[in-house]
Amino acid sequence: MHARTFLIALLLLGFSVTFAQAGTVLLDANGAVVQLETGTYGELFPNSNEMAAGHQVLALSVRTRDVTERLLVPGTESPWVETSATLVKDHGTVWVLWEGLHNAIHPLLYLVGHDGTSWGEVIEITGNPFAAKGHPQVAVTRNGDDSAATRVHHVVWWEDLATGSRKRLAPIVLFGDQQVGGTQPIDLIDFLGDVEFYREPASELANLLTLQQGATNRSVVVGFTDPRTGHLASLVIESLPEKLGALADNVRDQVLDVGKLTSDYSELATQLLEVITELEETGFLPSSLEYLGEQVAAAIAGEDANTSLPTLGEKIRQQMINIGARIERGGLEGETMIAQIELGDGHRNHWLAVTVAAHREAPLVGGPATMSLSPDGKHMLLAWDEDGAVAWIESQDDRWSEVGRILVDPTMSRETAHSILQQRVHDR
Repeated sequence: MHARTFLIALLLLGFSVTFAQAGTVLLDANGAVVQLETGTYGELFPNSNEMAAGHQVLALSVRTRDVTERLLVPGTESPWVETSATLVKDHGTVWVLWEGLHNAIHPLLYLVGHDGTSWGEVIEITGNPFAAKGHPQVAVTRNGDDSAATRVHHVVWWEDLATGSRKRLAPIVLFGDQQVGGTQPIDLIDFLGDVEFYREPASELANLLTLQQGATNRSVVVGFTDPRTGHLASLVIESLPEKLGALADNVRDQVLDVGKLTSDYSELATQLLEVITELEETGFLPSSLEYLGEQVAAAIAGEDANTSLPTLGEKIRQQMINIGARIERGGLEGETMIAQIELGDGHRNHWLAVTVAAHREAPLVGGPATMSLSPDGKHMLLAWDEDGAVAWIESQDDRWSEVGRILVDPTMSRETAHSILQQRVHDR
């Protein structure tokens, strides 16, 4: 499996559906009801003796109008218990994510897809192999609407470490249903920067973590508690279009080719401006190419004459990604980092734009809370269960609202109350 590195560059950018839905039951592309089931092998497959009847396994129950078929989820055949299982639909494939134990010692995460005909390969997500894990979630971004489009499965979870509950992200890139690159995770606080003080989070919020679809089919939003300060943070993670990488590679090559003909970087800047504005089949409007060319030319003209061509080419390539992300996202506000995912095997690297949407002091809550986010990640709502009610509080500009309550009775279940609150913040 190829190593993956993340190159994070801080810059000023702005925020900017085929939405994948997660849960334990959903409709597949053919309209069949797909439900995730947990039980012993003997309970779920009473007419089979391929393994010990007492082994706990996961299964997909696929129900059409007249037939119900139960499929064993590969990778769950071991005697170890599977937990925290969830489903997500991505185009024509249903994916299963769960937590399991390797050799009864190492908590790992596993992801596998079923395309309606057969299972794919099980993807193993390690993180810290000795750390307890919890609340794994997955959401999907797409660069296109067909089955061959590049997709990123964003897997998040928390790990219990000596330094607190760390929230992790593993962006898994797929072409079709085939994984490309590795699964090396990163810590979400890497996108928040340094802090000036440390304060232990409130116990009710320490493991808070939520992952939702964003405002477009290329974005997700994730909310979590910063283990260093106890503050609540939300990030918008957007999968940048492949044309950005193609354009950046093209311009880097132009820097190397044109630079061989002149040692005067001012002259190089002038020639590159003409080259970039005349590039065809990039997917960018001529006005965008003109802006890109002007920015690159200005950067080259101001470069130190001792900078080598390969170094200059790579710097310009990175700048093209950053500027192109501004154009794609339609603004220059907000603080965004660009993460490069190296895929290897001749594949063009993939890029994510990660924006800090909100970072605010946590309110007082009356119990273990859940978080819901608006599609742009700017608005938060926390909810928790009380005796006879679901209590909630939401962000309002730079403060928190008063605590509200939805009374629970025979006509209002807790599940319905939580759904109403999720819809409330989603509509903001």
